[in-house]
Amino acid sequence: MDQRLRLIAVDDPDLKVISDALNAYMARLDAVIERERAFSSAASHELRTPLTVISGALELLEAGAPDPKKPLARIGRAVAQAQADLDALLALSRLRESPPSRMLDLDRLLPEWAELDAPMSTRLRWRLTPMRLIASPGSVHVIFSNLLRNAVRAAGPNGEVIIELGDRALRVIDNGPGVPTSELPLVFEPHFRGRDGGTGIGLYVARAMARRHGWQLTLANRDEGGAIAVLLFRPHVDSRPAGA
Repeated sequence: MDQRLRLIAVDDPDLKVISDALNAYMARLDAVIERERAFSSAASHELRTPLTVISGALELLEAGAPDPKKPLARIGRAVAQAQADLDALLALSRLRESPPSRMLDLDRLLPEWAELDAPMSTRLRWRLTPMRLIASPGSVHVIFSNLLRNAVRAAGPNGEVIIELGDRALRVIDNGPGVPTSELPLVFEPHFRGRDGGTGIGLYVARAMARRHGWQLTLANRDEGGAIAVLLFRPHVDSRPAGA
């Protein structure tokens, strides 16, 4: 990858046109290969959580849970979420495809998703206003889950994460140490791992998926400490109550 043709001491405009065309093709090929690698990493990364949920629910059933409907419902939600995430990731890797979209009540869905993605030791504070969005549920979930896991990891086991929804945006805020200034331009690069670890692929996939939908995803440090990730949706988001 990243190999390019170089013309040395050749003053031939036709050769330069050919060289530029081949280099442009190789650049596109590099991007395709990087997306495929990212898809493989992201797919395994995103499937760990629903598989863990399914495994835990099965253990409860095997132990004779007093109300088997609850673990069965968790299994059903985890399977449905895994399918939606895979559809979104496959569409991202193939570029020309779009995952199925539907009307999403984000203020209802985000807390449900957080049950799967955030450990019990992390305090979550919710500041949600009603917001509806037509989008792929898998795409929004992949972005949100990566932002939430990143914030939880930065905040630490006894930290706090704030999730805000309003003004056409989703904000995930942590009270961790923040991101070193030298690392901020790199956090969305594939395979970049900051000081708090991680897979090095989550934020890259989150931004790629956001751009695919025409959304904007940013990460910045806060003056009062910690970091804030902002996902800005397109202007046609409906922020009215669901019954309006």
